Amino acid sequence: MRKQYRKCEKRVQRLYDKWWPLMALPQIEVTLRFHVGWANVNGNEDHDIVMTTSCLYEYREALIEVYLPKASTLKPKDLEHTFVHELCHVINAPIRNLVEDGVALETATENMAQALLAVYRA
Repeated sequence: MRKQYRKCEKRVQRLYDKWWPLMALPQIEVTLRFHVGWANVNGNEDHDIVMTTSCLYEYREALIEVYLPKASTLKPKDLEHTFVHELCHVINAPIRNLVEDGVALETATENMAQALLAVYRA
């Protein structure tokens, strides 16, 4: 299992190396943190969470946490989509507190990720 996790870590790092320069925001420091356990939501394991992103946009810092038990099961295209989605959260971080509807912000983030992936693949 650890071999599969190490392989996934390398895949995510390659995705970061590919996508972060394309986002044209190198002044934001993004840290990747890998977890060998499941995400913890309100004290319970959540087996559906692949990645989470938290940002301190005023300090130009972001943390993308990758939950390897789930991430390592994804197809390369799905892992890439998820990673680009998380990078879009970094871009949207400054407006997070201004948007009252979390679903609207998540939808806008997903729309941005799909648009970026479509343009890149075209």
